[in-house]
Amino acid sequence: MFGKEGEEKKVEVSLLYRPEGIGARFSSKQTENFTIERTPLALSWSAPDLLSNGQEVSLSFHYSSSAETPFENISFRFEPSLGFSLLSSDPPSDVGESIWRIGALGSDKKGEITFRGRVSGDAGEIKVFRGEIGVFNELTKEWTAYGESVKTVEIKSSPLSIQAILYGSRTHDIEPGEALAYAIRYKNNSTFTMQNVTISARLDEGAEARTERLLQFSTLSAGDGGVFDERTRSLLWGPASNGALKEIEPGGGGEFTFRINTKSRPIVRIPQDKNFVVTLTSSIQAGTIPREFEGLDVSSEDILASKVSSQVLFSGRAVFRASSFVNSGPLPPRVGSKTTYTLAWEARNFTNDLAD
Repeated sequence: MFGKEGEEKKVEVSLLYRPEGIGARFSSKQTENFTIERTPLALSWSAPDLLSNGQEVSLSFHYSSSAETPFENISFRFEPSLGFSLLSSDPPSDVGESIWRIGALGSDKKGEITFRGRVSGDAGEIKVFRGEIGVFNELTKEWTAYGESVKTVEIKSSPLSIQAILYGSRTHDIEPGEALAYAIRYKNNSTFTMQNVTISARLDEGAEARTERLLQFSTLSAGDGGVFDERTRSLLWGPASNGALKEIEPGGGGEFTFRINTKSRPIVRIPQDKNFVVTLTSSIQAGTIPREFEGLDVSSEDILASKVSSQVLFSGRAVFRASSFVNSGPLPPRVGSKTTYTLAWEARNFTNDLAD
């Protein structure tokens, strides 16, 4: 018998017979219900009990068997919680991101599967990760579970939070040629003092490292002790350059600002240079972590993506020659005589795909 621990099973026996000298047939049926009390599979998770929103985490699923005879054609099925983005696994999956083939699982075999991913969710939310050992029928896509292990993880509010805005908004569209004014707000949400805090911000316009398609990095100016690294296109505020970051009291916070100019006409070299988006990735972390937060990622990250508005040129002209129509009449025109012209309207688009 195969099944999960605690699963109810039923055995049914039927006897069909015909007594000698009688034409009628008779039957007798008996059923027996039972519960699988134990499975010879040891399944467990290795994972933190607490996580922060946006934290990158590693989870490991361990399996082994104490059965006298091996389980054949065994597979593992992974059911991640909503809000979990799988980045990689060791070993890689065999079917999608849910099935891993193990093969024969005997008493002398054990193993583990490790997952690396990023979890997102609100504070207090419970994330459930489920791992099952069983048989997967690739033809029918049917799954039969022999054992499972469940791991629950709670999302804790990040002790440190950070958020960037552009002109006081999270949805501001960039007009080519305008000067951009960014603000980065940070706060200590915990009841403990955070020490030696570092804030970094990186601008990305989707271009190659040495190509400036829209942003003019030579014009970037940062206040409050911000240091700009042009090679990595990153800004850094730390306790050495800003004393406010040496200690942030519970509930305390602040704001850092910087400005950068944009080109009036974005550089377009290939057909793929379109639908531009400027991304500002900001992060905050503490150099000294209170003992109460051991095992919890106290850093936080924010991504602000700003679309670049379309730059469209529109013009009109009147032509007599070089036209798709045949024009007539004297040129230059004369009083009292009729001359026809073609009016040509031209629209030129540079940055985005346009419709309607």
